[in-house]
Amino acid sequence: HVLDAINIPVDELENNIDNLDKSIFPLLENELLTMNFNNVQLLIKLIEQKATGSPAEIALKIGVTERMVYKYLDILKSEFNAPIKYNRANQSYFFTEDGSIDLKWQEEEKKKTKN
Repeated sequence: HVLDAINIPVDELENNIDNLDKSIFPLLENELLTMNFNNVQLLIKLIEQKATGSPAEIALKIGVTERMVYKYLDILKSEFNAPIKYNRANQSYFFTEDGSIDLKWQEEEKKKTKN
């Protein structure tokens, strides 16, 4: 694990990512490396259920800082093209279109070939 090699606890890294010299840690330039995919899966489920609450409430529900919630939302929107909006009346994020994001490995069906 790259982070173990540089002896920086993941929690500390998440809280201090902007303070790191990214030229020393070139792999950290990709913010996807700071994501905890279990937390992102929880966030996606909350969005699907339209039960996120405010960013501060999301942070409490999934166990991250509010700042990380905003990063996760930004990555879902920019990297996964997720159509996410916030409804102030319902106090929840939601997907504006039908679809899904799945961060699990999906084995493809093998194509049958004729001999």
